[in-house]
Amino acid sequence: MTEGNAGSASESFTVSLSHAATTAVTVGFATASGSAVAGADFVAATGTITFNPGEVSKVLTVAVLGDTVQEATETYGVTLSAASGATIADGAAVGTILDNDAVTGQPPPATAGFFHTEGNQIVDASGHPVEIAGVNWFGFETATAAPHGLFARSYTAMMDQMKALGFNTIRLPFSDQLLDPSRNAPGGIDYTLNPDLRGLSGLALMDKIVAYAGTIGLKIILDHHRSSAGDGANGGGLWYDQNYGEAKWIENWQMLATHYAGNATVIGADLANEPHGAATWGDGSANDWAAAATRAGNAIQSVNANWLIVVEGTGQGYWWGGDLSGVATRPITLNVANHVVYSPHDYPNSIYGQPWFSEAGFPGNLEQVFDQHWGFIYRQDIAPVLLGEFGSKLADPKDLAWLDRIIRYLDGDFNADGRPDIPAGDKGISWAWWSWNPNSGDTGGILGDDWTTVDQAKIAALRPLLADVSPLSGGL
Repeated sequence: MTEGNAGSASESFTVSLSHAATTAVTVGFATASGSAVAGADFVAATGTITFNPGEVSKVLTVAVLGDTVQEATETYGVTLSAASGATIADGAAVGTILDNDAVTGQPPPATAGFFHTEGNQIVDASGHPVEIAGVNWFGFETATAAPHGLFARSYTAMMDQMKALGFNTIRLPFSDQLLDPSRNAPGGIDYTLNPDLRGLSGLALMDKIVAYAGTIGLKIILDHHRSSAGDGANGGGLWYDQNYGEAKWIENWQMLATHYAGNATVIGADLANEPHGAATWGDGSANDWAAAATRAGNAIQSVNANWLIVVEGTGQGYWWGGDLSGVATRPITLNVANHVVYSPHDYPNSIYGQPWFSEAGFPGNLEQVFDQHWGFIYRQDIAPVLLGEFGSKLADPKDLAWLDRIIRYLDGDFNADGRPDIPAGDKGISWAWWSWNPNSGDTGGILGDDWTTVDQAKIAALRPLLADVSPLSGGL
């Protein structure tokens, strides 16, 4: 609803039973602050709804407060709990408050829960450094059109487990095809375990993931993983393909940025996964990824100035998406400053036997390799770095040596001497492990093949990083 300039107005939420009951049914409800804050933007409410025998629909209302302050679109949550006489199929809703105050032509001010950048740090709206400690949960980008594993468990149980293990962010891959109106409905879902997902489109299912992440304090980075549905990066190495061109890529980003505007759970856009092959950096050609990233970043900021704009590298002599050496001479400059985060990918010997894994100085040579391709961005205070993918099955001894060195590096120990090389109070390099899913053929997952058991060796390896992580502020 649109807010007023003073007083309050009621926003209504309909709570329904699938069919009438012969005895009374009760369910509790409560509001939760998101980017809209109780007491400032709406009046907190809790209570119990009672369905008398024969009744199937009730309406609860939330008072939305008016003001004359120019704001971004804001959201808050309403959740159901403690049902008696029925079970809860869909217990989470999001209220959206649209601003009605004069537009000045300037981007809206930073909203609580969103982040921006200062030097090599990602900071919250109060300027406090934060560290993204993410895990990749893939599936939306594939033919399934849904995060994988929903045939084995509920999405809420898996997300609760992510939070319990210490992750604070999900990097959520998707494809342009997921958003195509002609796309088939998501599959690979056991609806007895996920009854509230039945009949949803891909975007509506994404909304469910985002909404629940907000209720438990996880953040989401949306990752344009590919154009047409499938596995891995686009085969042509560019950010578009023959079915979904660059214009559609930008159009879809603007749609998502508008769709989630004001929702502080979604903090950023990873513009394109693993540019490689013909993709170049800063040469002005038709395949200039730096130029395309600038176009897309500015287009997103024209409708949503709060998001972090996450830019991967190219594959020039390095891992796909991993080479950001071009940033030294051609950084990404957007219309709204202090929102660019650079995001390499880095993998070990078992994925591909890169020459540095066979050099005589291995693993002591790895810090120089990291520095050359992406680490200098953080170390020279140019911008924050988010290592968007790294992972391993931990079966290759060289993988273990690589993992030890890269974890030390991410944690701010750039020469592996056991002492931090960053100022006190600063956060190290942010990261997202690949992957949550056990069905990654290259790396396996945090979970075992039963989609429940945790690979404790991986969690133990990540523990030095997880030990420094705190929950990220913000809500729905």
